[in-house]
Amino acid sequence: MNQPSNDVKDLAINLLDDIYIAATEPYYWDTVVRKLVDITGASFASMGLRDIKTGDVVLSENSPFAPVLVNFEPEYIASYLAHFKHHDIWTPIERFADLTDIVRFGEHVPSNEFKSSLFYKGWLKPQGISDALAIELSEQSKGWVILNLHYGVKSSIEHKRIHTLCTILLPHLRRAFQITVRLSRLNIANNNLERLHDISCAGVILLNSTGVITYKNSTADSMLDLNDGLLLINGILKAEDQKINKQLQQLFIDASLSSAEHPFKPAGGFLSILRCSGKRPYQACITPLPQKQSQGVSKNAIAVFITDPEWVDLNFHRKISSLFGLTPAEASLVNALVDSYSLKEYAERQDISFNTVRWHLRNILAKTQTKSQAELMKVVLNTPTLFQENR
Repeated sequence: MNQPSNDVKDLAINLLDDIYIAATEPYYWDTVVRKLVDITGASFASMGLRDIKTGDVVLSENSPFAPVLVNFEPEYIASYLAHFKHHDIWTPIERFADLTDIVRFGEHVPSNEFKSSLFYKGWLKPQGISDALAIELSEQSKGWVILNLHYGVKSSIEHKRIHTLCTILLPHLRRAFQITVRLSRLNIANNNLERLHDISCAGVILLNSTGVITYKNSTADSMLDLNDGLLLINGILKAEDQKINKQLQQLFIDASLSSAEHPFKPAGGFLSILRCSGKRPYQACITPLPQKQSQGVSKNAIAVFITDPEWVDLNFHRKISSLFGLTPAEASLVNALVDSYSLKEYAERQDISFNTVRWHLRNILAKTQTKSQAELMKVVLNTPTLFQENR
């Protein structure tokens, strides 16, 4: 069995660092492909996702599937997408050939058939392309990710040497790209989770097992920016009132001790946090998060949920009207009841008769399929979509 020459090994080794940088930094795949072009003598290169049904290039702006194109002129990219992709005689080879190895298209399409094809005459030949190598990096549910190195008619290349180099790099390219895909999925999941937190009217704060904040949503940021009862000091969440702060820190300690070693120990709790402004206190819920048995500091050990009774959702009328088919007057009454107004107080505030208010309430009860004011409040307060902040 022939061993790769030292210069080929050196070229491969020199590219490994770049390949594994790209694994965690998707934008760097462009650099990797450009360096492959340089060391293999290719004229052009492309890397991207092919649709599993059509074989078309998927033009996704979301990494890691954003196409990488090296040395192609914009007009040729446009003409391929608009017309020549339908005549690409190399795509079927990519789709159906065994790509566990590196494929050289020139070995799969007879020369006469290739040179008489519209794809060659109309798109490849004008660019001086005569052959290409295909390297499959990953199979996805949407298709397959392919790296193509295109060679010109006048390119002085040694196919055997290039094949050897790509064979050495292939497992590293695939492994690195799989890391890119997995990290991308984790980022999407984390972004979605943060988005869910950010549309909530509750402040969400995560602490590690030593009480240091590791995450806070935008609502919590807004609360802390007010410095009204809650403070952030050296990464530690504290209450401004010393007595309440002592209770808060004890709740954090109890919650951090709730782990696999203390499965039955009561932990967490609820606390009202006084505000210097005189507004109604924040309501805080402190709870431990499930932990794996491990030593050292746990990143996310405690969750703190904080609600502000003074918070007003300017879109509440629109939301409740849409959910239950209420008129503006009926939605206004429900909003007042949520804010703890009595029917009499609401009538006086709106300067309408008490009977008119009662008539609105009867219509609301019918539309929400409730039988009493108390049941109505239970339904409204247990409908999370009414209390999500639009951002």
